[in-house]
Amino acid sequence: DAIVATLAQAQPAPSAKALPSWQLAILNGLLGPVQSLNEVVRDEAQRQKVSALAAAARSVVSAETQSFWRRSEAVRLLGCAAVFDGASDLNLLVGQLTPTTAPELRAVVFETLGRIKSADAAKALLARWTALPPGDRAMALNLLLSRSTWTEALLDAVESGSLPRNQIDAASRRRLLASGFGERAEAALQAPANAPREEVLKAWAGVLDLPGDATRGKAVFATACVACHRLEEVGNAVGPDLAALTDHSPQAMLVAILDPNRAVEDKFVTYAVSTKDGGALVGMIADENASGFTLRQADGSARAVLRSELASMTSIGMSLMPEGLENTLSKPQLADVIAYLGSLGGAAHPTSDLAVRVGPGRNGLIELRASKCRVDGDQLAYVPGSDALGEWKSENGRAQWTIVLDRPGDYRVEWEYAAAPEATGNAWQLRISGEKVFGGKVASTGGWDQFQTQTLGEVHLPAADNHIVLQSDGPIQNALLALRAIRFVPVAR
Repeated sequence: DAIVATLAQAQPAPSAKALPSWQLAILNGLLGPVQSLNEVVRDEAQRQKVSALAAAARSVVSAETQSFWRRSEAVRLLGCAAVFDGASDLNLLVGQLTPTTAPELRAVVFETLGRIKSADAAKALLARWTALPPGDRAMALNLLLSRSTWTEALLDAVESGSLPRNQIDAASRRRLLASGFGERAEAALQAPANAPREEVLKAWAGVLDLPGDATRGKAVFATACVACHRLEEVGNAVGPDLAALTDHSPQAMLVAILDPNRAVEDKFVTYAVSTKDGGALVGMIADENASGFTLRQADGSARAVLRSELASMTSIGMSLMPEGLENTLSKPQLADVIAYLGSLGGAAHPTSDLAVRVGPGRNGLIELRASKCRVDGDQLAYVPGSDALGEWKSENGRAQWTIVLDRPGDYRVEWEYAAAPEATGNAWQLRISGEKVFGGKVASTGGWDQFQTQTLGEVHLPAADNHIVLQSDGPIQNALLALRAIRFVPVAR
């Protein structure tokens, strides 16, 4: 009866402009649970009205002048099995996954694709891989790993080379290896030897036997690496936060420096962007929002690109960091750089891989617990009795998390900490993706077991992997502090 009452208000052949938003919302609620229109509408005339509404919804989906709310409801309607029209609707939905579509609507498209059981959905998604912005790739991989037939399509793409294996992030790799396709995934993800780079690595393997000096390495870093990396207030935060890397071993550093394209995180993949006025740009996508995004270029500069001026955007599939750094450094200099990078953090906490990556929880709150972080350095440990990080006595100690966001947001940052009077005055800093965002002097809470919650300030986080590092900002007297949690509370604008 409800659907009949809804349809009674519709025009015989509603147009996209005349289609009321409330009809879309009600139809989504009524048709979402059913597999066939015949289950809820037995009258042929009423079925024709539903078909007319679905046709109008298809026009709404691709109409950029329509509101986000109306377009999102139209997208969801096409995901209902009762009106889904196969390949044409699938192509219409996947066709919205372009840089000119606002990220909020793209998120709705991914949500809708997850409800479509067609095996062709995976193939259509993979066909658009090179045009997907970095944040969308994580959502795409999550979808492709949600059904066995889609996972098979993903492995087909990796094996054929249409999806470069170095663009499968670490978390997705673990899911693939733990799936029912483990053996096949292991073979598919095994990178073939890159002959020129392998030869360079062999030729420079002796660097690992040279005595590196961290102080000299810091000076070399300041001349050879600052175009793309920022450490200790020096350089441009274009590439990864090197202080937040999981593996600081000399072997890992040597491979990362000499073969930068062996494994590339999505957010550091380079894109070729062309604008409608004939401009051509190359860089990494950052700070995406409804109106556009920022393109970070190799020289550290940033260029704002509006969706309205975008002509095309295609992934190059390579890191912005160029190969051939060995041509500008001597082997002793490279040994010094590796020693410097190694001094930024010690061995990872034994439980570090369990929950380093954190996403929004209930009501969008992001909580970085002491029990769920990576601990680097010495004289810093998780104390189960107080559910906090404690014994923080060395300035090379670091608590690290990675906040994973598929859309940007503004947050109020607060922490729950404790400090005895003898810790008063120790300097601390909170870094986000290499930048010192908050800092100050520790204030006593009265004792190591007297925890308080304090607001640090507000921050904007982009749709990306945001590396969070809490550390001292100089020598520590007695102990820095005891930390139970850092919370990012969403702020409505």
